[in-house]
Amino acid sequence: MSKICGAPRGFTLMELLVSLTVLTVLSMAAAPSFLAAHESLQVTRATEEVQLFLAMVKSEAVMRNKEVKIYVENTSSWILKAKVKEVDEHGTKKEEEISRLDGSNFAAITLEPTKADGSLLKADPVRGVLSSSGGRSGGLKIFKVPTRTAEVSYSRATGRIRICSKEGAYGYDKC
Repeated sequence: MSKICGAPRGFTLMELLVSLTVLTVLSMAAAPSFLAAHESLQVTRATEEVQLFLAMVKSEAVMRNKEVKIYVENTSSWILKAKVKEVDEHGTKKEEEISRLDGSNFAAITLEPTKADGSLLKADPVRGVLSSSGGRSGGLKIFKVPTRTAEVSYSRATGRIRICSKEGAYGYDKC
């Protein structure tokens, strides 16, 4: 700080430049950890949204006493659609979409079924148990980088939905 006649008058240009340089260096050092934290937060949020969506579909199947199908679509981003067969007033059967989870809110996050027949899931109308179209347990992998995945898995035997990670990534237990 410079002084004129003994009273402080502000910062010199050199002091401001040194402070700005130090701040820039510290920001550059912290940027990679901020990006990793942002990625982790995105994957965690998407994983929890998928888990809540599957739990809601199980509840809808039991409440309606009808099988609910979940379609996994991978276009430019992923979409989960829950549909139930309804009969209209003319007796025509059609599939009505009752809920949707759109992955466009999760930029660069990928969702894939863990099994080959996992792009169609079914929720049992009596027990609400999820299964793949082949009648097996399975899951949905969620990731930004293929080496660090989170998984929402469902068990046909117990009806349980849980989140885990093969690598123990994102703070989840290992699968």
